[in-house]
Amino acid sequence: MASRNAPALPERSLAEVRAAAATFTMRGRGTLQDAIDRLGFIQADPMRAPARAQDLILRHRVRGHHINDLERRYPTLRVHEDVLHEYGFASDRLHRALHPRIVNGWRAQSVGSDLELRVLEFVRNNGPTHPLELSRVMGAERSVGPWGSQSRATTLAMNTLHYRGELRIARREKGVRLYEVAPQRGRPLEPEERALEAARVLVGLLSPSPKSTLKTWLRYVARRLPPTPGFDALSALLEKGEIEAFMVDGVAYLAASGWDRGAPEREVRFLAPFDPIVWDRRRFEQVHGWPYRLEAYTPVAKRKFGYYALPILWEDSVVGWVNAKVLKATDLSLDVGYARAAPTSRPFKAAFNREVERLRVFLELPT
Repeated sequence: MASRNAPALPERSLAEVRAAAATFTMRGRGTLQDAIDRLGFIQADPMRAPARAQDLILRHRVRGHHINDLERRYPTLRVHEDVLHEYGFASDRLHRALHPRIVNGWRAQSVGSDLELRVLEFVRNNGPTHPLELSRVMGAERSVGPWGSQSRATTLAMNTLHYRGELRIARREKGVRLYEVAPQRGRPLEPEERALEAARVLVGLLSPSPKSTLKTWLRYVARRLPPTPGFDALSALLEKGEIEAFMVDGVAYLAASGWDRGAPEREVRFLAPFDPIVWDRRRFEQVHGWPYRLEAYTPVAKRKFGYYALPILWEDSVVGWVNAKVLKATDLSLDVGYARAAPTSRPFKAAFNREVERLRVFLELPT
């Protein structure tokens, strides 16, 4: 419970939060490695509509980024496929903070430790290993995976070893993960420093964000980290001056220090459904005034936005959505909708056309 004598938090406006949300993670565009290190984590998704989420996120934050660049260049980068609050790509620094991981209750452990030890030994002796190669050697017996689906027991063992940090993804071949033994990192970070680093990354990704959102997802992350009784990572970051607390229209917010610097671009951006700018749906609805939803798993008849609607960011406001589809590998079809009236100004139309051309270049389509 907060102290009665604690000073009241400063008030900030919805307009300030909306502008900062649109600019904070867009700052400092540079190389792919720069973006990985700066963001700390990029959420992944296997759907391609018109590209995977990780590439759609990175194209706004990396100079000259093209579709599949992350997968193509993954073996040369300091990056790891891993889980923070979602599955994605973690920087080297974050990956070190996440491991060794606690795996209490993860159902894939039912595969059995003997099989996991044999899988680990095989990968150690043979280098980057395709799951099919392993099943040919050890058999294709099937087991129930963590989501209730049937998978090869050897594949589930590899997934568990990867989750625990004993294996890592070496690269992908046609979208399939090849595993290798994770490098030895020496002595792990202290539990409190691990919790702090996870909190830093999550706050940085979602700044500015409702405090309740951050606390919810940090509790999820903490279940996979060593316990830190009596230690609150967000309070520690506040004391260090690394994050700030304030109120926005009656909601408590947290943000990385320096969150309110920088003006929004006078540009249109088609965002991924998992882009940090739109990830927190509670913040989205509060600052933009309408509810956006990902409807890939919604029955067609009940969809309002479309299968994989990309939010349209105009300056600092998300004004609508677009469903983009590549036709015959050379053309681009766009189905556009707006939350309110479509913007009609010449600057918006020109910026929209520029974004369409950027998307075509990113997708490596004729321009």
